[in-house]
Amino acid sequence: MRLNELQAHFATRARSVVRVPYDPQIAGGGTIVFASLLPETRIAARELAALLVEGLRAKAA
Repeated sequence: MRLNELQAHFATRARSVVRVPYDPQIAGGGTIVFASLLPETRIAARELAALLVEGLRAKAA
């Protein structure tokens, strides 16, 4: 499957979809050091975290 097809598939089932690019540190399966992630991966991780916090805030309200 192509990434766009996967994203479209999950977009119909979830509120948001965040693409996290391949990062060798994550692929290794060990402890993740945020500062050592590739810049694109850090941006995606921040976006994902922000969406999670927004969802928790909306649920609490």
